[in-house]
Amino acid sequence: LSLARAMMAAPVTHAIMVLLALLLMGGLHNPVDAARIGAGASVARQSSSSLDTAPVLEVPTISYDDLVMSAPDTSRVSGASAAHDVLRRAMLEDGIVSISGIPGGFAQLRRDVMLGAARCGTEAPAARTTRFEDGTARRTFATVTKGFDVGDAIDFAGTPKHAGPAAAAAAATPTPASCSDPAFLARTEEFRAVVSTVTEAFTQRLSEVFPTQDGAPLLWDMPHAQSFNTVEDVVRAAEHLEHFHAYHRPVSSSDSDDDTGSTSPSSSSSSSSASSSSASSSSSSSDAAENADADVDVEEASSSAVSSSSSSSSSSSDANADINTIDLHADQGLFIAFTPGLIVDTVTTTTTTAAAAAAAGSGGGSTSSSEVREVLAADGSAAPAGVFYLLRRDGTRARAHFGFNGDVLVLMLGDGVDAIVNPKMPEGVQLRSAPHGMVMPAGLTPSQARMWYGRMFLPPAHALSEPHGVTFGELRTRAITEVHASGGVGSGGVGCSRMMLETEGTQCADNQMYCWMRCMNYTAAASPAVCAADAANNTRLQCASQRDEVVPDGKKHGDYHPTCTNSTANVTADPAMPAQYATAPNCSSSSGRFDAFLNKASYPNSHELVKGKLYLQWRRSGGDAVEARMAYDGVVGWLAVGPENPGGGHNGMNGAPVVMGVYDPDPALYGGAAWLNYVGTGVAERVIHHTESAFRHWKEPYATPALVSSEMLVTKCHSAMTFKTSKISGVALNVTGNTSNRLIWGVHTAGLLKGYHGFGNRGHLDVDFSKDVGHLAWVNPYAVANPSPPAAATANTTANTTANTSASSTYAAVTAADKSGGPASSRASTRFVVAAATAVVVAFAIQMLVS
Repeated sequence: LSLARAMMAAPVTHAIMVLLALLLMGGLHNPVDAARIGAGASVARQSSSSLDTAPVLEVPTISYDDLVMSAPDTSRVSGASAAHDVLRRAMLEDGIVSISGIPGGFAQLRRDVMLGAARCGTEAPAARTTRFEDGTARRTFATVTKGFDVGDAIDFAGTPKHAGPAAAAAAATPTPASCSDPAFLARTEEFRAVVSTVTEAFTQRLSEVFPTQDGAPLLWDMPHAQSFNTVEDVVRAAEHLEHFHAYHRPVSSSDSDDDTGSTSPSSSSSSSSASSSSASSSSSSSDAAENADADVDVEEASSSAVSSSSSSSSSSSDANADINTIDLHADQGLFIAFTPGLIVDTVTTTTTTAAAAAAAGSGGGSTSSSEVREVLAADGSAAPAGVFYLLRRDGTRARAHFGFNGDVLVLMLGDGVDAIVNPKMPEGVQLRSAPHGMVMPAGLTPSQARMWYGRMFLPPAHALSEPHGVTFGELRTRAITEVHASGGVGSGGVGCSRMMLETEGTQCADNQMYCWMRCMNYTAAASPAVCAADAANNTRLQCASQRDEVVPDGKKHGDYHPTCTNSTANVTADPAMPAQYATAPNCSSSSGRFDAFLNKASYPNSHELVKGKLYLQWRRSGGDAVEARMAYDGVVGWLAVGPENPGGGHNGMNGAPVVMGVYDPDPALYGGAAWLNYVGTGVAERVIHHTESAFRHWKEPYATPALVSSEMLVTKCHSAMTFKTSKISGVALNVTGNTSNRLIWGVHTAGLLKGYHGFGNRGHLDVDFSKDVGHLAWVNPYAVANPSPPAAATANTTANTTANTSASSTYAAVTAADKSGGPASSRASTRFVVAAATAVVVAFAIQMLVS
């Protein structure tokens, strides 16, 4: 209820970020079924006992002093490798590295904060409880950090941050003394500042070690006005999700309010509940009163546990000790910074005095005091905090060992590197997002907890997600909406979630596996039973590409599908255009060759689709026919255009009829005709599959084509598809009726696979073939919309282009603000900017008319 009050009182954008922190950190998540990672139904879950024999991965370590240096210093790293080399290998191989030797007494600082968080965790009304399948319960505090600045303090009280003083005072639950201790709060802010310092240096080194190919920016903002060139730029401009977790084994199921992880209002802040300072206690005051005897037993057990780290618990939760607490997954952000788990124990001492006994009469009297301590191993080191394991590139699992008694800050790459960083890397450079999981330590008593801290670093909310054509903020909002629509069900994770547009909480049916970010059905050729029957090849059901590259967790965008394979090959970038077919180096645009190739005199109408590179040219050809030509400055793999399918998936692409020109010079490329989806060079009508986007599902030409003539021409410098028709795959074009045709188009230039077209190489276009429009210049699809239709290019081409940006192909800032539910001030500011821009355009137009 405290969280709800805070969200209702705060602006919507702040509320979304707080909810998102809980959502992505696992507060609304259920465990992810391991069948999604390609193990198949026959290996539904990795047994924790099998991890006992898994090899140990000594996580690579870089000292703080070496990390903060701007250049490698070989004298500070053992052996011949410099810190930069260690970082490079770590990011390419397993995607994880730890930072040791952090100054300022980091070891003690970490313990002070974790012990303080454990003390506060049982009483803080802002904490949220989540249950896992192995019986583990987790309480979480979350906040948002901007860039590398420590912004809002951890809200242990759940106080509305943007309400007036009176409203805040009325809504806030009194903060327990353990959560408002000035020393604890000061140490917490000091700890968070250290994390910011280390992660800032990490992003600087990461940007130096992994520059983008040709210096290309990693991201752009939505208007395409601001670029984020490096990882440091991306992280500095974004808000990040920060959280403390306390994992524990409850005494009984009543210790968690319900199986969904919701908490009752202030259930753990009553005096009766607080009297048992167990890190696992969240029962109501009435439950605590009724179970006072049980509380005494718990206190006794906790006292003995602290003196002997080898003592075991009889907790019923250990019956599930062979089940993963959190299954394999990869974090959503660019990376996450975390501290290894720390086991703590709450020790309660009860003292009976004569005065208390006399005052209490026959009932006796006593006083209680509590202390939270770190649990130590027999040798005085930190007690084992369970198993943190990784899936390595070769498909094997390894137990991570961090060393330094856990007094390090671990930096681990997430899915964001695959979506943002790797596509901009030079050929052959692919950073590793690190799939990982966790198993709670066996033998924890109900008074003990595994404390953990993490900060997930996300892309800026206003940055553009190129594959989706919307901002990352919009993607996150959609994810939250989808979770709400599905009843608040999500997936489990150590500060984790799946890809941004994936429906949270999707649970695949028994006849499905998780692949291509969705549940996909088994087939006659691919199912656990079929794969197991191929004993000679030792195949198993995996999510694989046509090139037999495996996506262990199914979380990749592309042509992936359930496959019986024994492959352990990791996903790599699509092969580039073969050198013998690539654009010749002497085909520069400045040579004037492309202008001659366009032959504009023969086509009086054209639309510039990709600035300076791709044009759709057309002319009427008598009756209801159109002669059209798509011309590209360079060599293409394919070109396509056709009417949008209203209501079809992917913005009208699925189910759309298209004319597609394919350049297929060699059936033996990329492993052969099957993987290439070879169809031969030529032009044909096709219908994109209504649900399956991959070309292999719709590569067969339309059965009754209407093309009168067609040609696919590819030279060493240019490509063009020409055709004449009145309809495409059975759908008539509006040629004479003064009616616009809503078209989709795409081009692929990176290679000869019929794969993803790439950002900026697809779009929508409105064309009225009954009217001559001349040659229309390219318009920025992310500019603020203007309702005027495009006008023919004149001597004032630039002015007309600016004033006539098509509303159908832009994202209006004021609309985006309204749809996102942003605060009134944000919407008002946006409207002011749009109004001011409109006024400038109108004034410019008047000036043009007068002159």
